[in-house]
Amino acid sequence: MSISEINRHHIAIEGIDGCGKSTFIKKLSEMKLFKDYNILYDCSPYDSEVTKVIRKMLKNEYNLSNKVLHKELLSLFMLDNHIHGNEVTKFLSDNIKNLVITDRYIASTFAYQSLNAKLKDIVKMTKDHDGITCPGLILYFDISPKTSLNRVNNRGEEKEIFEKTEVLERVKNNYYTAFKTLDKLTKKNVCIVSIDASLPKDDVFDIAFKVINEYLTCGASFVQSSYSELFNRDSEKK
Repeated sequence: MSISEINRHHIAIEGIDGCGKSTFIKKLSEMKLFKDYNILYDCSPYDSEVTKVIRKMLKNEYNLSNKVLHKELLSLFMLDNHIHGNEVTKFLSDNIKNLVITDRYIASTFAYQSLNAKLKDIVKMTKDHDGITCPGLILYFDISPKTSLNRVNNRGEEKEIFEKTEVLERVKNNYYTAFKTLDKLTKKNVCIVSIDASLPKDDVFDIAFKVINEYLTCGASFVQSSYSELFNRDSEKK
């Protein structure tokens, strides 16, 4: 299995910090709306020993220099994606009615880690790690960094190294490039839908749920023809 392959029963919710993706997934899991599926809800970074180190590094608890910190973070995220990807693939192969919904996945690695490394190098590392596949559906919760940081500040928690306005502006732009890259790697088989996450929470939930439900019942082609995507594929044609 590789990044160029689609796991159609894997759905990833993406977006910058404070966009509301975690709130959406929590509510979705509590409401148990997809009764025909056995759903695994998880997040990236994954729940592993590697993740514990990543969490500490995101707060720079080891007091590393920027260069060392980001180099090690990239390596750890790749290892974490490898472990996570193999678990996702195993779970989905056990039963055709299994479904995985993740709070971020490989697109976020591309978007965040390319702040300090070349995207082409990150893609190469991804290809070198078996088991990292592309979700069939990616929902991108689109929001301004200013609004997202206001939400982060209201949590009253210690901020991570990426939670700064100027950094999130760059990450937001990087997401666009990340999605184009995944589109190219999968030969345009990945389904990407952008949702305005500045809308009231209930509206965001209703839209996101509707997209997922139609993806599961009608398929990726229907969703791609029914919703505006984050970028216009036609503009890429020569």
